[in-house]
Amino acid sequence: MPRRKSVKKSRTKIIDVLVIGGGSAGISSALTAKSRGKSVILVEKDKLGGECPNYACIPTKAMITTAKAYYLAKNEYPMYGVSATELGYSFSKAMQYKRAVVNTITGNGQRLGKVLLENEVELIMGSATFVDPHTVKVGSNKIKAKSIVIATGVVDNPPPVDGLDTVPYLTYKDVVALKSQPRSVAIIGGGPVGTEFATFFSMIGTKVHLFEIAPHILSFEDEEIAMLAMDQMKKDGVNLFASSKVLSVKKLGAKVELVYQVKDETRAKVVVDKLIIAAGKKSNIDGLNIQKAKVKIDDRDRVVINKKLQTSQKHIFVAGDMTWGMQLTHTAHRDGEIAGWNVSSTQRKIKSVDNRVVPRATFAHHEIASVGITAKEANDKNLKIDIRSFPVGALGRAVAENKRKGLLKVVLDKKTGKVLGAQMIGERSGEVIHELALAMHLNVKFVKLESMLHAFPTYSEAIAAL
Repeated sequence: MPRRKSVKKSRTKIIDVLVIGGGSAGISSALTAKSRGKSVILVEKDKLGGECPNYACIPTKAMITTAKAYYLAKNEYPMYGVSATELGYSFSKAMQYKRAVVNTITGNGQRLGKVLLENEVELIMGSATFVDPHTVKVGSNKIKAKSIVIATGVVDNPPPVDGLDTVPYLTYKDVVALKSQPRSVAIIGGGPVGTEFATFFSMIGTKVHLFEIAPHILSFEDEEIAMLAMDQMKKDGVNLFASSKVLSVKKLGAKVELVYQVKDETRAKVVVDKLIIAAGKKSNIDGLNIQKAKVKIDDRDRVVINKKLQTSQKHIFVAGDMTWGMQLTHTAHRDGEIAGWNVSSTQRKIKSVDNRVVPRATFAHHEIASVGITAKEANDKNLKIDIRSFPVGALGRAVAENKRKGLLKVVLDKKTGKVLGAQMIGERSGEVIHELALAMHLNVKFVKLESMLHAFPTYSEAIAAL
């Protein structure tokens, strides 16, 4: 008789909480739920840590650090009496530094894997697929969970540009993995990602063409602050086209040709070595078979959630970029903690997300940081406000360090004197903004900050000088 082939039977694991996605939100969800006594399995198909430490914010900050060092040595250090007979930029060594930084933080995923192990969170590497609202399949395993957190993030969704599917283009993941420096690049998208890539490449001598469909880059930021950032980018040699649209692209030998239009002007062309797409995202749900989860999806393929991060299925929660909130690493961590708490609590005790105080920073030539609402947003809400501003370049520290470009703006409630929002461009903006964020968090009047003694000479003095 012929021998029967052995068939591996699918095993079903029954647990309290299943977390799909091992990024900032997923890991926070898993650790929070575990700390509250739940049995937890986390499923991840790529690298633990998610986009930020592996492919996005950490690699780009390391790259910008190398670019700034070169830029300052070339353009500013001679003013201080520092000169070099030979000055060059090694792209390969810069990327080597970037890899070292990423590895220090992530340990190639092993550091976070160790954290999960130490906290007795079971890690399963693989792709998760829903079988029903409580069951997910990963390889030959089935996992049945009382509660589920979906934290798979977002993926690229390029804008509709004629010919884009026929030309090679780079995403943010491709850019941070480049082996050699391109002579010229075109970047579609002037949000934080596009702005930071434009900063990096322009500082190391690559010719940059940046296209943004909105009237100014960083469209969620205060217009005056964004315009100052645009002015500096132009001074750094960036061909910046606001209110523009890339109409078509085509391959031209080893290069890419773009046809674009600014407002109603005549169409124009530009040819570059590399095309970078830094615009367009969609929920990362492909392959999840999410319809089997029976959660409500809107017309943009986004999972519908409430302020408690809860889907239409009360036991399924969403955390991180998939919430379509501010899509920041720190908000993803916070969302994860809330989701981890909520899957471990009764309906009566679950928490809501509060995005009133979320500081954020973009690392352009001059840092841009903000918290709360802008003056325009306040006016759109018919709020009565006072606006205070101070030129950062007037500070003693700014003069001493030759960091004269900058502006701090604070939006105050006219009646209460409390901080509704703040925006800053200039040196150390990402640090200074937190003093204003703290005032918002504690719900205190701005006069409390004004009256506090600030060390001289520091950039934080700008707050007392308003």
